[in-house]
Amino acid sequence: MVSIPIQSIYYLRLSNLPGGNMPRDPVCGMEVPETTEYRVEYKGKTYYFCCGHCVSAFKRNPEKYAK
Repeated sequence: MVSIPIQSIYYLRLSNLPGGNMPRDPVCGMEVPETTEYRVEYKGKTYYFCCGHCVSAFKRNPEKYAK
């Protein structure tokens, strides 16, 4: 069984709204609102994430995910 954080389901629904041009989580590819609590500044750019797991993955190897 796969466990999906409830905020991820909420953000998935938001991304389907018309005009929902939101940043994309560089780890999993999900669209997330800029108001998310999960964000990291890296080399002068802000990266937004769907959950703490994706933040941790990014911090372990930012060059893999940074564009």
